[in-house]
Amino acid sequence: MSNTSDTPPSYKCKDFEDIAKCFEKLHLHINNEVEILKTKQTETERRVDNIENHNEFMNSELHAIHNTHIPNLESLIEKEQTERLKLEIWGPERADNMLFTAVHRLPSGDEDRRSIMLRLSSLIDRDDILKAAIKLPPRSGYSVVPDLPPSLSVRRGELLKERRDLSPESRRKTKLIYLRDAPFLKLVTKRS
Repeated sequence: MSNTSDTPPSYKCKDFEDIAKCFEKLHLHINNEVEILKTKQTETERRVDNIENHNEFMNSELHAIHNTHIPNLESLIEKEQTERLKLEIWGPERADNMLFTAVHRLPSGDEDRRSIMLRLSSLIDRDDILKAAIKLPPRSGYSVVPDLPPSLSVRRGELLKERRDLSPESRRKTKLIYLRDAPFLKLVTKRS
């Protein structure tokens, strides 16, 4: 008589002859419980395998999304941001003809007046921008500074410091200009 519940059946052995029968019944009960546990273990292993297979499948799907769609989205977002900045800065009629390689807003500064970096495809467009920047009224809140190699950047800082050290009257009459040939930067007196 086998008992399939969680608690083992109680056996009452009255003498030595009953002990053999008790051990036989206990052995049958233990074997039955072992078979039940083996079945549960097999079922659990099968479920774990299914979960692992599902996990591998989902992981490969995520890698596929990450490797194909995300880089494409990032490039589309960057291109869209570049086009919006072009329109904001130059307007639709000028922006269509100007070739930017990249346009970025710098992360620091006031939200509405953060600096903008441009990388232009054409030096002609760069020169047009620098010419337009010269015509900006004083204290307009805008300035245009071309990107310089480190050696010229240091030289620019030295010249601007030299200009700051001048008297206020001399400072107003002096400006920094960019040259096409060496020394590329120079302080000059403004024309009156």
